[in-house]
Amino acid sequence: MNNEYKRVLYINLTTASYDFKIHEDLWRYIGGIGVSLALLNHDALTPRIVLSTGPLTGYFPYISKSNLAYIYGDQIIEKFGGGSIGGVMNLAGVDAIVFEGLDAYAKYFEVNIYSQDVVINELSIKDFKQVDSHLSLTKKDVKSDDYYSFGDISFPPEYKFGGVKVNIEVTKSKDLSSYYDYNQIYNDLLEEYKSLTVEPRNNPSCFGCPM
Repeated sequence: MNNEYKRVLYINLTTASYDFKIHEDLWRYIGGIGVSLALLNHDALTPRIVLSTGPLTGYFPYISKSNLAYIYGDQIIEKFGGGSIGGVMNLAGVDAIVFEGLDAYAKYFEVNIYSQDVVINELSIKDFKQVDSHLSLTKKDVKSDDYYSFGDISFPPEYKFGGVKVNIEVTKSKDLSSYYDYNQIYNDLLEEYKSLTVEPRNNPSCFGCPM
């Protein structure tokens, strides 16, 4: 976790362009919903969907939620989802992704995020459906790993985009200042699976979940 700024990726679906921005003014927010609300308020006149992650997401078992937020009329809509998207964002050093240019009528995109680079490709709807992704965002639903839903989604009617699928490549590990303490907490949490009443499945909903 960086205590001095938040690193935010802006993706414009109308121009198929991106920009990484360093927000030093967001240092006071730990992450997640606080960052999402601040970014929504940054330019309230620009329609946007914000996806943000917290500082511990992916670092420990069962801590996997990411936050999706947008404005619908005079309401701020908050949605939370599991899967891998929040964890890989954290490992890639991306605190939030802001989707703009949402009037890109019926366009479908694949977005591949590398450490400092982003590749955006426009796809046909047929090819779009065949792409596996960490995050799938369409006008009808939002999913992580193509199976873990963020719940019922209703975007404003002026959002005309077709969909965007995001993949993040993480090739480096994170250096931890106190690895022994981390490892102890990690293993203690891992043992908590014995207290769960759910059955093991092929598609765990939490990043690193033993179930």
